[in-house]
Amino acid sequence: MTRTLDMVVPPTGEALDAARLVAWIVAPGQAFKTGDVLVEIETDKSIIEVPAHDDGVMVEHLVAVDGLVNADTVIARVQMEGEAVAASAGGAAAQSAAAKPADAAAAVAAAAAAAR
Repeated sequence: MTRTLDMVVPPTGEALDAARLVAWIVAPGQAFKTGDVLVEIETDKSIIEVPAHDDGVMVEHLVAVDGLVNADTVIARVQMEGEAVAASAGGAAAQSAAAKPADAAAAVAAAAAAAR
């Protein structure tokens, strides 16, 4: 069983008043693997590539290319496969799966800081 999740603009470690969604790399209906870049977002200082934190499928884009976004803006809906597998293993695994979006955001923030 899969689970549909909101994909948000991750925190970048810098003040993000407005950023621009530069490109969707994965189209709606397209499958992706862990680590695949899903979208590119441009801040004042850099272009951030936002990777997938698990295998899944892009359900829909909620923000168009050239759209302005802020940190934590919901930009898409994705269906994640690993989330459901972890949740069926019990409470601790479900908590771990629920923490993955935060882990992915931290990884993106670290990558953005390294790109500076």
